Amino acid sequence: MPGLSIITINFNNRAGLEKTLKSVTCQAFSDYEYIVIDGGSTDGSFELIKQYADKITYWVSESDNGIYNAINKGINKARGEYCMFLNSGDYLADSTSLLKIFSYDFNEEIIYWNFYVLYEKRKCRKFIQPDVPSAALFYNGSLNHQSCLIRRSLFDKFGMYDETYMLLSDTLFFLKTIIFGETSTRHLNLFLTFYDGSGISAKNTTLAKTERERIQKEFFPEWVKPDFERLKKFESTVWILDRSGFNPFVRFIFKSLNKLISLFYFKNDSSSYQ
Repeated sequence: MPGLSIITINFNNRAGLEKTLKSVTCQAFSDYEYIVIDGGSTDGSFELIKQYADKITYWVSESDNGIYNAINKGINKARGEYCMFLNSGDYLADSTSLLKIFSYDFNEEIIYWNFYVLYEKRKCRKFIQPDVPSAALFYNGSLNHQSCLIRRSLFDKFGMYDETYMLLSDTLFFLKTIIFGETSTRHLNLFLTFYDGSGISAKNTTLAKTERERIQKEFFPEWVKPDFERLKKFESTVWILDRSGFNPFVRFIFKSLNKLISLFYFKNDSSSYQ
């Protein structure tokens, strides 16, 4: 059984898919299988996948019912202990990325690391993921799905991705497993993934907001919402300061306070949110 199953989904994104295929197939680490699920693309993606067929463990090109239906197809084929999800357009930082991850001795169920976001016009920004994923994180945001290893057995225990969500089913899965399911996690303070920030989520902000509100309504009691909304505004201020040329010392103070709030005020205590 391989240690890792890398799953790539794609639909009519040949240029992005080529970046992903190149980054996976050039890895110095070899204990992985590679699964590509294409949604019946008509832009040359099919022909590109065939070019890489000898380096892909399993692939299919057929119509599907959206992002998470395609991802679930990939999970059903996965045999690795852990799954990694690199959608077309996302890619690993260099040929040693997987070696760096698996140089650590870990046994946690979800392992995650830092990432870069690529925007249009070649703009790039670093994101550091939290050491402790709190309930507040999943109220306002999430872990970066592409920058995680998820133990395959979690999908047997908690179920597959909810296909009634088009954009935020991974957020829902993290909330169920980490906050309510007390799944073990570990943060690796490494930048190993480039995430395509111009993808479908960025182009469907209204739908993303609707799905976020659905999660908030279903899983968070009313009494926590004012505090989480205040935190959201506070984090927005931190982001603006971080992006501006404002006094570095002031930015440092704001970011430090933000970290303290996440660690001490919004504790990862599932019993508080049931």
